[in-house]
Amino acid sequence: MAGSSRLWRELLRVGVVLGAGGILVILYVRLDQVLVFQFAGSRQAGLYGAVYRILDQVQFIPLSVMTTLFPLIASAYPVDLPRVRRLLQTSAEYLSMGSLGALAFTIVAARPIMVLLFGARFGPAASVLPILMGAFVSISFGYLAGNMVVILGLQRRFLGYAAVGLLLNVVLNLLLIPPYGYKAAAWVTVATEVVVMSQTMRSVLKELQMRPNWIRLGRVALSAAAMGVGVAAARRFGLPLGPLVGIAAAEYLALLLALRALRPREIAALLRREQID
Repeated sequence: MAGSSRLWRELLRVGVVLGAGGILVILYVRLDQVLVFQFAGSRQAGLYGAVYRILDQVQFIPLSVMTTLFPLIASAYPVDLPRVRRLLQTSAEYLSMGSLGALAFTIVAARPIMVLLFGARFGPAASVLPILMGAFVSISFGYLAGNMVVILGLQRRFLGYAAVGLLLNVVLNLLLIPPYGYKAAAWVTVATEVVVMSQTMRSVLKELQMRPNWIRLGRVALSAAAMGVGVAAARRFGLPLGPLVGIAAAEYLALLLALRALRPREIAALLRREQID
């Protein structure tokens, strides 16, 4: 078709750079598990792999949020930048609700989670689960920043950030895994994700000339922290994981509403599958 070759060239130009960045991300995401096996042995590799599997599975949360909001943001750019900024802020707030809530719950209930999913032999890995859930907070915002990279055409910058992340990951893991084992690998994962996400998000915000509104994000963080305290109190009564999950969900929702981090009209709109802007 006439003019299609130009579009194909543009698609290839964007796709190659973005794909290369994606490969670097996959490398630093998976390399630590290989290094744990090589330097710390199969036992620690098994413990670390079990916890990492949980991290992999919970990523459906940011993926679901961005699957819904990415087309809205893309359609608004560049003709309606105020709407793009509003949608970006809303996306960040929703992602914080999911990721910070998961972090707070796992800080308190990591051991029963590991024992239920993998058995008592994996109980020692409970100390690493909250660390990787800390990485999950950064990963959640990384999904948002990564999608904005495509919209704003920042693929080359992202490639550079991913390369820095890979280098940082390799160096720190080689230095820290031999003396400290798989717990060091978990902390290196946090450091790598924070570096790549923060640099990418900084470029996105600069391109949009946007300053985040921290008020609602702070309310979400406070709600998550208070929920964690409540679940910790419930655990002292010896409650199993199922009731703890129910208590956490009910308490977290109540706190989000009470602190105005979440509005009733937003819940109603989500239930009716209406657009929130």
